[in-house]
Amino acid sequence: MTRASLAAVLLCAAAPLAGCQLDITVAVTSSRGVVEFSVPATQPPCINRVTVYAASDRKTPVWLIDSADTAICVSRFQYAKVPAGFVQRGALKPLADGQLYLVAVGRPGGTGISFFQPGTDGSIVRDAPES
Repeated sequence: MTRASLAAVLLCAAAPLAGCQLDITVAVTSSRGVVEFSVPATQPPCINRVTVYAASDRKTPVWLIDSADTAICVSRFQYAKVPAGFVQRGALKPLADGQLYLVAVGRPGGTGISFFQPGTDGSIVRDAPES
């Protein structure tokens, strides 16, 4: 089992979502130096939790937002920007160039993860760490 799949299983097991399945594809992009997370329109798009961890410390999120309102449907997020109807939990930490991160998104019944690494030029490297 790779580190990426082990991380996904552990996140799913720890998620407070009943019947958690690893079924959400998370796209990570960068536009003008702003990191964005999105769920493709072909999947159930209503995400109610986004958590970003440094891959080296998956206990303390660098950013965590969530919403208990199921009427709110958000499928695109910008790092450090809290969408209407969401609440930030804990302190926001800036992303460091070259640091490997893991983003986990969730909705009732599902979760998805992606690894990413911001580059000094504003690019995003999306490779999962080696097993």
